[in-house]
Amino acid sequence: MGLAEIFEKYPNRQYIMFGGKGGLGKTTFSAATAYY
Repeated sequence: MGLAEIFEKYPNRQYIMFGGKGGLGKTTFSAATAYY
């Protein structure tokens, strides 16, 4: 599921959380989401 699909499925969502171990790209995905 891509970011666009998440935003379409949950249009009123205010927060999206990224979790996982180090080195997975959480910061990159957070920045991409903020930019989107």
